[in-house]
Amino acid sequence: MNQLLKCAACGSPVEFPDKNLLQETVCPGCAVRVRRRTGDETMAMPVSMMLPDQFQQADLQRLVKRGEVLQDRYRKVNPDKQEEGDSDKALANALESLASSISQLERKLSDEPGAVSLVDEDEMIPILDASRNGNQLQAPGDSPNGKDEPRPAKSSSPLQASVLVRREAAAVTHRMLREKNRDRIWSESGSGDDGRIGLFAYLMKKAPATTIVVTLLGMFGLIAGTIVLMKDSFRDKPEPLGEEALLPSSNIGQLWEDDPEAAQAEAVARGFLNAVSAEAAKPFVYQSARIAPRLEKLFQPITSPGMYRLALKSRALTPGGQSIFAFRVWPEGEDSRMLVVVPEGKMPKVQWEFFAEVGELSWDEFMTIRPDEGVLMRTWVRKSNLYFPPYTQQDWQAYLLHDYTEEFQMIAYADRGSGADWKLSKALEEAPVKFNRYDAVMAQAEVSYIMEMPSVGEDKRVIISEITRVPATSWLPRGYLPSNQ
Repeated sequence: MNQLLKCAACGSPVEFPDKNLLQETVCPGCAVRVRRRTGDETMAMPVSMMLPDQFQQADLQRLVKRGEVLQDRYRKVNPDKQEEGDSDKALANALESLASSISQLERKLSDEPGAVSLVDEDEMIPILDASRNGNQLQAPGDSPNGKDEPRPAKSSSPLQASVLVRREAAAVTHRMLREKNRDRIWSESGSGDDGRIGLFAYLMKKAPATTIVVTLLGMFGLIAGTIVLMKDSFRDKPEPLGEEALLPSSNIGQLWEDDPEAAQAEAVARGFLNAVSAEAAKPFVYQSARIAPRLEKLFQPITSPGMYRLALKSRALTPGGQSIFAFRVWPEGEDSRMLVVVPEGKMPKVQWEFFAEVGELSWDEFMTIRPDEGVLMRTWVRKSNLYFPPYTQQDWQAYLLHDYTEEFQMIAYADRGSGADWKLSKALEEAPVKFNRYDAVMAQAEVSYIMEMPSVGEDKRVIISEITRVPATSWLPRGYLPSNQ
């Protein structure tokens, strides 16, 4: 016998040929597969998750408006019956009102013939009775006169309508209280547990513009101070001179016992620094007889002989097992300089050409004479990007040559790919020496003067020269050069 039911999706009549509960059929109205369920003689439930295209889309704006209306209803609080901030009581009242409405709906549905109960009577959801005791439980539908005994709480299915309503009510109440207390939470976030406000928050509240200006000035001052300190750290500065600088090291006696070679090198270095003339310095100078003409012509004592600070920086061994010492000297009123002591026979001697940065000519002589032929110069070398005609970047490599104080500078060009260019480039790549913020090489180079050019954007002029040969990328004497030199 055929049975006629209504489709739960569209309401169209659907005919089932027999009473087999597992049999499915297609609704003629909405083309959704439906089947019967136990105890339901009226509706046919959809079983397909796919909906046809002819269904109209839900009006989301309308749903949002209806949701806002419901939220506004729950936000309304009666000030006579509820105190501000009593969230538990507000939630209990909202849940009790909703549960009462659901129980009334259940009664009406149960009174109609053929109606189906939405919630089983044994699974009624207990709620708090806010009117009496917060710990008592009362099920929806119980009379307040006490005739019905309160039922114990049972776990309910999350699919029940009352559970969904209770969750929605709790969420709405929570959002309402959170929005109401938002300003109070933010106002209290800047204060401590005892209500005291921090100094910065107090200043921002009283004088925000002045506080911001003072904070920015302090930040800029800190950045400027950091930059100055970092800039000064790139160059060795003379340390304050004390009384101990006038005399040899206070522990020189102990040094003679521990390391006689180092003590002897220090004594020779101090003897050279204390000399006030070339004749007085000759006993302490390496190969003084060979360089006597230049030594007598170019020797200049330090500004205040005897007023300096001396410190050993490094020590190296020669192939014969002798030591080379490198000292850092801080003369009074001058920049620090490097002094090298090399062995000569059984005695260590100061390499004056290294200390004075002198080759065949000094820097002052080169700038005055301006030789056309190549002369040997002890110079600091680093790469440059300045090219003046007729020198092009494709055919030449530009280098910046200068002394330690950078008082004398010139642009020197080496034929790209030549032996001089290859030796300087390799030294800059493999064994550079830090000069301030740049990688440089201490080289002995043969340089010839070419011309003088005006500098771009500056009043001073630029000296142009050519590098013809690079005998070594070290200032040490020939006998103490590295093996690869």
